[in-house]
Amino acid sequence: GFGGGSAGRGIRQSRYLGELRAFGQLESRVTPWRFSALARVIDVGFTLFFDLGTVHSTRPTAAQDWLPHVGTGGGLRVTVNRDFVARADVGVAPVEGWRPRMYINLGHVF
Repeated sequence: GFGGGSAGRGIRQSRYLGELRAFGQLESRVTPWRFSALARVIDVGFTLFFDLGTVHSTRPTAAQDWLPHVGTGGGLRVTVNRDFVARADVGVAPVEGWRPRMYINLGHVF
């Protein structure tokens, strides 16, 4: 599906379901702080993202059926030793009336 913390941030979880899907994500990450604590290297950074996708149960018959859904927002990333990532994202989407949705997960989206 499309919607939720991994694809379609800003859109409620699994709002769009179907076997046919196409989506893309653009994410810009910046890591301005790095420090050491308890023999670990900790990076703290931010991200801006833009998610775009469409989902269908059957093959769309008209061009307008392929119109995508959009979600955008930003988040905080904390990385430990470059291999453990904790992230908190806040996304908004026009289809959800621009109401913010928060996602807390482990690992990068991609």
